[in-house]
Amino acid sequence: MGLATSEISLVGSWDALERVPAARAVIQRLNADRQIAKVLHNKAFDDIVLARNGLPMAGRVEDTLLRHHAAFPGLSHDLQNVAQQCFVVRAWKQEFRRGTREVPALLL
Repeated sequence: MGLATSEISLVGSWDALERVPAARAVIQRLNADRQIAKVLHNKAFDDIVLARNGLPMAGRVEDTLLRHHAAFPGLSHDLQNVAQQCFVVRAWKQEFRRGTREVPALLL
């Protein structure tokens, strides 16, 4: 799960939310705040998972998967493809899946 503003971004794991109650409380407050716009990739899936884990979303939520599908109907809409097309990021899944890079190194 990632959180970002124009000045800072943070990435955390589900495991961290289980081990650090304060982190879970922050995510719950942010998700519940109707004044904060949220951006997800595959909102239909995320809505179910977040609600089941006590982290439902409120307020405006945008779905990058649906936007990408509308704008580029013939392309792949997976998160890595959308991120590479819309932002200056390199492919990361292959390095992670092959075990050639540790997670912290992939975040740099």
